Amino acid sequence: MILKFPQTHNPWVDAGMIGFAQFVELEVPAAVALRVLPDRLELEGEEEALKAILETQFRRLVEEWYNASSAKQQEESSGYFFDPDKRKFQRFGKSLPKGLAALLFDAAARDYEGPAWDSKKDRDGKTGQETSRLDPAQAREWAKKAGLKSDLQSLLDSFLLESGLWQKDKARPKSGTKVMLWGRPNLRIPDIDLWAVDAKTKGVCSISGEAVGALSDIDGKNFPFTVGKSGHVNFTPDWGGNEKVGWKTAYISLFAPVAAFWQGGHGDPHLIGALPVASDLTILQRNVRYLQTMLHEDPSLQGNFEIKLKALRFSKEPEERFIAFFERLFHLTLQARNDEPLENFSDYEFFTLPEEINNGAPTAFLLIEAHKGAKWDIKHGEVFQDPIYLLRLFSRMYVRDPNAKEIVLNENAEENDDRHWQQVQLNFSRFLQQLWDPTRHTKRGGQDGTPPALLTRRLVLRHLLGKKRVLPVLVTHAFSINRESGKTASISELLKFAEIYEPLFWSKDMIENRDQFLKAAKELGEHVAIVVHQHDNGRKNRLYKLRRALTLPDFLREINTLQERFGLTVPEELTTGLLAPKNYDEFRGFCLLSALNKFNKMSFAKSKQGA
Repeated sequence: MILKFPQTHNPWVDAGMIGFAQFVELEVPAAVALRVLPDRLELEGEEEALKAILETQFRRLVEEWYNASSAKQQEESSGYFFDPDKRKFQRFGKSLPKGLAALLFDAAARDYEGPAWDSKKDRDGKTGQETSRLDPAQAREWAKKAGLKSDLQSLLDSFLLESGLWQKDKARPKSGTKVMLWGRPNLRIPDIDLWAVDAKTKGVCSISGEAVGALSDIDGKNFPFTVGKSGHVNFTPDWGGNEKVGWKTAYISLFAPVAAFWQGGHGDPHLIGALPVASDLTILQRNVRYLQTMLHEDPSLQGNFEIKLKALRFSKEPEERFIAFFERLFHLTLQARNDEPLENFSDYEFFTLPEEINNGAPTAFLLIEAHKGAKWDIKHGEVFQDPIYLLRLFSRMYVRDPNAKEIVLNENAEENDDRHWQQVQLNFSRFLQQLWDPTRHTKRGGQDGTPPALLTRRLVLRHLLGKKRVLPVLVTHAFSINRESGKTASISELLKFAEIYEPLFWSKDMIENRDQFLKAAKELGEHVAIVVHQHDNGRKNRLYKLRRALTLPDFLREINTLQERFGLTVPEELTTGLLAPKNYDEFRGFCLLSALNKFNKMSFAKSKQGA
């Protein structure tokens, strides 16, 4: 018998197929063959063997993903159950779904079979559930099942006393469960069909399109992108309601979190996830396997990849966590060269990626942002189609800086997050630090809770993910953090980043020669900084006045004033038609950043001489 799970082109469900294949890879019994084909996942074997593997892996998934406990949670035991095999009570720790599993099933853990608590009230008006007293008849019946000679209530009382849950001179403790747990802790278990005979069709699955033997309502317990039962579902805009999901789709989608990378959740109310996406399941599987080397599960179960960028290590902001993920992906592509900076990289379009990533149709990622209130709500979800653009951008930053000092690695070099960024053209971690606004760090956050000091960084990274210009944002930020008289805030990495990133958006008809244009804008800015610093007693008022020149005529008027008063030298390129209204915003931005950066360096050098 062959059990087929057809590809759906739904990024969550398809990821579930590869997640299942990854999860069971070392657990597939000899009686079952598992195959990942371009358009489907297949399991082949006798019917009973197929039923067994589906049930076994479901139970394992429930325990490892939907009821996961960190080491700290295991130490802080939250409940107990009676183990009939060991004939004693055992404690168990608090558990929560980990990673994106929280988006599917984060309901309270269920109580299963066990002896009932006494329903009769004692003289204080409390039932057995409130005082951990078993129903006598139930206690005898379950003790007999386990072959116990001792009284079950007596065993329970002894356990409560020995474990410190009850002190003899204090009131009896509440049970915390509807029945006394028997054989295992209470668990979160998604309510789905584990098997159905598709020959006896009950209808068509709205996601896979196949006729199946069991259907259920589409809701957050089998696919997280729903708005109410049978409501509108993302990625399926033509649905009108009353759609049903087949049992195989509901089952396989539970394994999607296995293929995902995530940060947050498990006590952290902020959660992001990145799921690989591809049009071919074999390509998707190859990419997922390749990405497995990035896996590094946090002991608190609040992430499964390391955030190496020091500036983002404790970040809760979704854009920052996504950028941290792609930064790790970039370094994964450089592992073949021991993560060393590139010697040269001059062209945006020809960064060579490993075959596993760059294999025809580029891998995309389903990016998910969620927040926990009364329940988990997905705030944003989109398929990010161009990770290679980001990898190429990182590669432009990662060219070796010939002026960088040699980095001496100590014995803890593996933990030194910025050891390689220190040697390169742009220190990306320092760039992120310079996007922090110290002038706003005491102000309260907005409606989304983002600290005002981080608003600019979030905006820049959001533009980065969306392939939008950031130069105007960088200029505004640079002048904002330097507005206090007599103080300077470094913006060197902001200028470097603008040089690397902004030319991506320059067309030939707007700026014909990128290098010449940048050279002229930066040179003019540095000349402005020199004359202003020398003739204005180290004050930067004129730089802010130049910044207020929003049109080309106003800008040229200010430049002429500086020429007449202070003898400002203007680059020859400006007289050859290099600067025009169509590229004025870009020229102004680089001129201002370069001027402020040079001014800050001169002020710092002067303060050192004075000291």
